[in-house]
Amino acid sequence: MTQCERKRFLITAAVLLALGAAVPLCAARRAQGLALASDVLFAQASLFLVWGLIRQLVNMRMFTSAAWGVKSLRRLWQGRAESAQEMKDGYLHYRNTRPRHADAKPLLCVAAALMLLSALLAVM
Repeated sequence: MTQCERKRFLITAAVLLALGAAVPLCAARRAQGLALASDVLFAQASLFLVWGLIRQLVNMRMFTSAAWGVKSLRRLWQGRAESAQEMKDGYLHYRNTRPRHADAKPLLCVAAALMLLSALLAVM
């Protein structure tokens, strides 16, 4: 990870940790109860897991063809026709220029660590 990617990962992690802590604390306040540490960790781990899986799916280019199809449909509605070869070349260029997210694996690792810590706290 580069310095910029590391900084972006730390900001993302801070936001996910804050959101993950806020949700169970607000829910416990409404229920007039206490939020357990294991609940807070589990909520944080769930957010890290979802965000990490989204990043991993983007890295695997799972939605690239759908996004390209929408762009092609919009061009067709605007009356800009392209040949099959131009569309194929355009798609390959679009697919290969999509950014990759280096923080997918660290997010999933943090999610696993938080889930494990949550399970350990729940058992104790």
